[in-house]
Formats: sequence, C-alpha cells, structure tokens
Amino acid sequence: MNNSSVSPIRTWSRRYDLDWFRSIIILNLIPYHVAFLMLAVPEFSSVSTEGNFATLLAIYLIICTPLHMPLMFMIAGYSMTMTIAHKPLHLFSLGRIQRLVIPLVLLTLILMPLATYALPVLAHISPPNPPSLSDYFGRYWPQMMAQCLTVSITGGPPWLHLWFVAYLSIMTALSAPIIYQLKSKLILLQSSWERLQNQSLKWEYSILFVAFLGFIAAFLLARTFPFYRFNLVRDWAYFFYNAIAFTLGILLVWKPRIAELITYFRTPLTIAVVITLILRLTFVLYCSLQFDADLPEVYATKLPGMLYEGYAVIAAANTWTTLLALWSWGQTRWNQASRILTYLSQRSYSYYIWHFVILCIVGREIVRWHWDAASEFMALCLTTAIATFLADEILVQRWAIGRKLFGIKSIYR
Repeated sequence: MNNSSVSPIRTWSRRYDLDWFRSIIILNLIPYHVAFLMLAVPEFSSVSTEGNFATLLAIYLIICTPLHMPLMFMIAGYSMTMTIAHKPLHLFSLGRIQRLVIPLVLLTLILMPLATYALPVLAHISPPNPPSLSDYFGRYWPQMMAQCLTVSITGGPPWLHLWFVAYLSIMTALSAPIIYQLKSKLILLQSSWERLQNQSLKWEYSILFVAFLGFIAAFLLARTFPFYRFNLVRDWAYFFYNAIAFTLGILLVWKPRIAELITYFRTPLTIAVVITLILRLTFVLYCSLQFDADLPEVYATKLPGMLYEGYAVIAAANTWTTLLALWSWGQTRWNQASRILTYLSQRSYSYYIWHFVILCIVGREIVRWHWDAASEFMALCLTTAIATFLADEILVQRWAIGRKLFGIKSIYR
C-alpha cells in the first residue's frame, strides 16, 4: 500500500463521489417506492404480482432494500465528522436543526397527512369517499395530530419515508457531543500523521472486522425485532444495522488509513460483492418458501434455525463488502465535480422529501386506469418525477423560506 498519503483532515476537500452516491440513491427512490407500493401494498394497486415484469421489480427491491440506506448513513457519518472537524459546536447544531429537525417536523405536520389522506392504508383513519377539503381540515388532520404517535402503519411516529431523517437526528444527537469532546484528537492527527503511517494496520483490520460482526448481529437481532418497522422502538435491529454504517463513516475520518486499506483490497471486495449478492438472492428467492415482494428480507427470518444463521452471515457480508467496495471505487473513480452534480446536490434533499408524498397523491388516480404492470410503473415514475421537479422549482427553490423549511443549503460548496 502507498504510505505517502496525507491526512484527509489536513487537506480536506469535498468528496464529490459521496454527492454522486447521495443524489443517485435519492433519484432511485422514485422507482423504488413505485415498485414497493405496487407490489407490497395491495390497497394501492390492483396489478398482478405474478408476471415477469413484477418478478423483475421484486428482484430490484430485494437488491436495493438492504443496501441503499446503509450507504446513506455511512455517508452521513463521514460528512458529519468532517463538518465537526471544521465548525464550532453552535454552528454545527444550527445547521443540523435546519437540515434535519425542521424538514422532519414539516413532513409530520403538513405533508404526511396529505399522503395518508390519499393512501389510507398508511394510517388508521379512513377518509370519506369522495375526500373533501372540509373533511380533511375539520376531521382528518386533527385526528392525525391527536394520534401522532400511533397512527402510522408501523404503529409508531408517522415519519413515512423521512424515517431516515428521524434516525439520523437521533444518531447525530448521540454521537456529535462525543466527537466534539474528542475533537482535539482529530486535530492532533494533523501533526502526527507521518508517525501513524508507520504504525501497524492491526487497528484498521480490527475495525473492519468488528463492523462485519456488527452487521451479522443486526441480522440475528432481526429475529426479535424485524427490519423495516421504522418506528425506532420496534425497529431496534434495523436502527443498529444502520448505526453500524453510520459509525463506519465516522471511523473513516478517525482512522483515515481504513480508506487506503479498502482501496488496496478493492478487487477482492468487488468479487465478494457479486458472490454474496448471488448467495443472498438464492436464500431469499429459493430457500424461503414464503417469499413475498413485501420486504422479502423480513420473510427470510422465517427460515429455520441454522439456515437463517447462514443467511445472516451472507447478508451481512453482502452489506459489508458492498459499502466498502463502493466507497473505494467512488473515491478513486467518481470523485469529480460537474454542473449536473451541482444541480442535483442543490435539489436532491427536496426531491427526497417531496417524492413519496406526490407519489401517494398522483398514484391514487393513475392506478384507476388499470394498466398492465409495466405501463403503470412507467406512468407512476414519470408522473412522480415531473411533479416532484415542479414542486421543488415552484414551492422551494424560488423562495428563501422554502429552502429553509426543506433544509437546503443556500450555497453549494
């Protein structure tokens, strides 16, 4: 390995590959959530889940579901730690409130009730047929707020797709004070980096191995707390699963040689990603007789005894190797700025907030056309993408208050 690298804290520059990953994941959420609602929520669509196209959508969900959000948490942990290394506590705290807390409150109080009114299965309060503004404001919205902690489909706070922001807020609140207490050690790395280059890599190997064991533990814990409940109290396994990725992002700043280590092993990691993905798909699609497109990783917990334990090791290995391989390829091949990236980085967070709400609203009408699965999927994706773009341009980007409410930074650097 090359021992002439320099501490990323000393020569910090923006990791454009992380912006690419973040933007691509958020854009992918439109087809992802369309596929999820079509296949996993019977009240949303009447399309058949048995055809070839539906099977392709199911495989697409299986591949994306356990991987895309841990990558987001890993990026968030890295970005948060780099920000802490260069900002005082009060500026960091104000930025996190604007970026995380305000959009979460906005969605919960305003946008979430609109989505659930259009798609009643997301709540325990049914709208009348046909819905009306007077009923929404006079009955539905007050009841939603009165039952705010119990109305969601998961039995917890109605965060919908912004569960990521809620979980990230909690992880940030728990970890940021600790990192600030240890910030002097981060700064110390600037002067002692050359000495660190000559130290053994045993700590870096240990950190990566512990992260792998942590992912295994999360899948085993899913026996008790199944993944994807999104309400924290009943979702401890998935919270722990993403917290491992978040912590790994922090450690990539704390122990910069980890990045060098995974770059050195990039090719074996990439091969391992392919092998473990094939094995994971085999477990979910064939070993589990109760396969269902509705978050199939949950149904894998029904595998008997040691068969599930084997699945847990393979699934953990797939998550672990995928995160490390993407991180390695990103920092060496995709770390370049562009006008497209600048545009997406300024808007992706707003797209993330808007897209699911708009999908629930426009989808209510489109599914009534009773098209085949492929046509309905394309119509839902295209309509949601266009409406999301228009909502962002008209209601967010043109107004300072809109940008603040949606947690958008004024200047992209």
